[in-house]
Amino acid sequence: MDHPGLLRCLGVEPCRHSAIHLLQDHEEEEVTPEACDDRVSRGGRPIPGYSFAVDGKKVCDEEIKEFIYEAIEGDGYAYGYKKLTAELRDVRSLVINQKKVYRLCKEMNILAPSARGQEEAS
Repeated sequence: MDHPGLLRCLGVEPCRHSAIHLLQDHEEEEVTPEACDDRVSRGGRPIPGYSFAVDGKKVCDEEIKEFIYEAIEGDGYAYGYKKLTAELRDVRSLVINQKKVYRLCKEMNILAPSARGQEEAS
């Protein structure tokens, strides 16, 4: 015996009996720390290890890292990953995402401290 008026008064929406049976049949799975570590270690989509040039030619990540080194070695100018992305697109004609350039710069250990971090330290 459901009392829809009483349920609405209490702020509870009435539900169908079939939905209740589905909820009762569902067993809760225990989440162990090992299972969480397993999910974290996979890290999503695997890294392909290459990008493409505008003409469709594959360019491996190691070659892109050399392009980045060449871009930053001669200048006394500070490059961020966004400016490096623009240079790789314009000068080298690569089809590349700034997130990938960020990842490569991080692997190369050439990222400067962020301006946001410097403001908080002051």
